Amino acid sequence: MCVGVGKRLIQLASERAIQRESFSRKLMDQGLIQKRLFHMEIDTYTMESMTYLTSGILDSFSMPVISIESALTKIFATDRLYRLANDCLEIFGVEGIEIGHPIEQYLRDIRPWSMFDVPNDVLRLLTAWEGVMSVSSVIHDFVRKIRNPIHFPGTKLQHLLTGWTAKAQALRAPFTFKHDLWEKVNI
Repeated sequence: MCVGVGKRLIQLASERAIQRESFSRKLMDQGLIQKRLFHMEIDTYTMESMTYLTSGILDSFSMPVISIESALTKIFATDRLYRLANDCLEIFGVEGIEIGHPIEQYLRDIRPWSMFDVPNDVLRLLTAWEGVMSVSSVIHDFVRKIRNPIHFPGTKLQHLLTGWTAKAQALRAPFTFKHDLWEKVNI
């Protein structure tokens, strides 16, 4: 539902930008309006992609667990849709807040969507909790191995070497122009 409303808002904003003039220029020719429309399009595309991905997971497995994926999709889609409506209102100006105007109706109707079923703030807590719980077993295992170096000497040695390597790189970093970002880029 968010994707369809997002596409409709883009259509309304685009039509308005084509028709309206401001400062003796069409709105569509102004850079800030182009940037706003560009971001509206990106957000809508991302909402649609997330929805398709979550639906694909649901269709691909016999007993899928998509609670995190669906929670993240709902959070992103409802938050961005409200931002889309607000951006559309910015393009329409004062006319957009008149009672009965489509943008005013969309803004009024979209806001409660983030609170339906489960509020977005609760979903944010749920996703954070799930992330911590999935990592906690790995961390627990690592801490157990570090605390008992006699039974797990390789883990302790690897931990020490990693720490020494990081300290050496930190000391060397100010004297070189090597940035960590370039190591992460795959060209």
